[in-house]
Amino acid sequence: MFRIARNTAFNYRKSAFWRKVTLVGLIPDGQRAASAESEYWRSEFANEVWTAVWDLPRKYREPIILFAHYEWSYGEIARLLGIAEGTVKSRLSRGRAMLAGRMKGEENNGQPDNG
Repeated sequence: MFRIARNTAFNYRKSAFWRKVTLVGLIPDGQRAASAESEYWRSEFANEVWTAVWDLPRKYREPIILFAHYEWSYGEIARLLGIAEGTVKSRLSRGRAMLAGRMKGEENNGQPDNG
């Protein structure tokens, strides 16, 4: 059985499909690589975002982490947390609004300014 699985894997890697998919990523697109400074700032911004996510209340933080980091569907998140899919969607929306407000430096918890 092992030999059959091994040979099947080798044949798949030799196939034209595999070579086309692999080669597309290896072809340079003519753009220069990002500078070390821009990579640093991109990383620093990502760290700030995740720090802000961890500062959210738990009921908003959990769906955001499961959706954005683990790429779970609404249904999967709903089943895990024991809530309805609509509740997951509303918590994601409210959590994103709170996160956007915090990232802008506003402490109004992402609520629209009525004034």
